[in-house]
Amino acid sequence: MTGIDDLLRRVLVKAAADTERLSPPATAEEVENAERILGFELPPVLARLYGEVANGGFGPDSHLLPLTGDVRTAVSDYREERTTRESGEAVSRTASALTGTTRGTSTPTA
Repeated sequence: MTGIDDLLRRVLVKAAADTERLSPPATAEEVENAERILGFELPPVLARLYGEVANGGFGPDSHLLPLTGDVRTAVSDYREERTTRESGEAVSRTASALTGTTRGTSTPTA
């Protein structure tokens, strides 16, 4: 048994003891679909937590969001944050172009 295997076993025992109704783990297909939507692979330990412990709803204050599902998920939060950030960067670039300033300065460019 590796250190990661032992860690996951201990997290599962603790989550089961602390959570009234632990959700079932995410399937391999759900993890793969989430990674496809996100555009990157989850760190291996996180993928194993979702696939071997539960699809969220455990951890400190039960705040590990589900990876997938019909409620607020880690994937939906990531996509919303990314869209907001990209939108903000686009607005910033547009404002810079309109005012003739560059990012990080307030002096018009020549």
